[in-house]
Amino acid sequence: MRISMAKESRRRLAKKEKSRRRVPRFRSPREQHRLLGHYCVNPKKMDDGIRRLNAEFIPMPANHPRRRLSLDFLPQPPPYTYSHERVLTDSRGGLLAFVEDNWYAVVCDPRTRQYRKVRFPWGQDDDDSDWDCSYHCIGVFLLDADDDDGSGSRSPMSRFRVLCVCLVLDYMSDTIKAHSCVYSARHNRWLRSWSVTRKNIGHGHWTDGCSSDLLDTYKRIVGRAGGSIFWSGHRGHVLAVDESTGQFSKFRLPVAARSKHHSSKNLRVVGGGGAGLRIVRLVDGDLEVLLLTARGHHGARECTVERRAGLHRLANIEDRPDQSWRFVDAATTPAALVLGAFSDASISLFCLNVETMKLQRLNEKTTMIAGRVFPYELPYMAAHN
Repeated sequence: MRISMAKESRRRLAKKEKSRRRVPRFRSPREQHRLLGHYCVNPKKMDDGIRRLNAEFIPMPANHPRRRLSLDFLPQPPPYTYSHERVLTDSRGGLLAFVEDNWYAVVCDPRTRQYRKVRFPWGQDDDDSDWDCSYHCIGVFLLDADDDDGSGSRSPMSRFRVLCVCLVLDYMSDTIKAHSCVYSARHNRWLRSWSVTRKNIGHGHWTDGCSSDLLDTYKRIVGRAGGSIFWSGHRGHVLAVDESTGQFSKFRLPVAARSKHHSSKNLRVVGGGGAGLRIVRLVDGDLEVLLLTARGHHGARECTVERRAGLHRLANIEDRPDQSWRFVDAATTPAALVLGAFSDASISLFCLNVETMKLQRLNEKTTMIAGRVFPYELPYMAAHN
């Protein structure tokens, strides 16, 4: 009897230990977040008749089929205000980051319906030099949150950090410079010096209204990988900012054999493992994979063509003269890269595996595409509360 009871006791202890081990104490970054859906950004005609960029939440059917995380708690602009625009530029850790009217960063938590609006650092002081410049924010990006300050608050809204990237058009010198700065919610101020992290990226080529052709080319982000954020630039140039230092760098893509046209719609930067980052480029009907590596002591980047293949051959479809290819943002597929073959009569969508250079056909009826798509993930602890 005692032997039987001892075996039963050991069996219960073993079962309890096994159950305890199923929930790891520490989780990898990949396991710390749960995907609830996507925010899709498209132009929308508002009640006042003005078309603005609108972010709409599309839930994942497997997780929350009826739950929609609306952004109706954010302040709405006054009616018939043409200049007002709030543009979603990033999503991370359950938070969203917006650029509002080129003067404010807005960070919100759709789950708790909290938000914070922060004035950008430019134009706040009585600096006469601001009259000679025009500031254009090209993105606000969420960084790793600050450590707990000991107050016991674990709210992401009290610990977030954002990186602001801005292009400054100097009318006097006819130059455009890239600037960066970091805001900390814990310290409630901009931490990084505004004047330190700047880089001259070209000349203005002014047109009517003091706008610049060069400025327009840098408005579209083409990737975030390897600790840097990338924008497609002028004449094949790519602008990059280091998330940890705020320092900028610029490199030029190899000249395409069949085309001299560069567009953010045919360029994406993705992770490439230990060898470096990869740039995927669409050149007319070809797919090119470029390898981006660091060169020299000053961190200069070198970009070389690694692979090239015909898109129609990879997709196994007919090459039509009215067909064009470009990258699209899709919300209903886990694929990182989605390509679209557009013609006058149809649209064909494919997901791309960069490692194998294979295209897989997607269902156009169930694949939702938008101007921009941002995945919305909750931290593990928040997803279970």
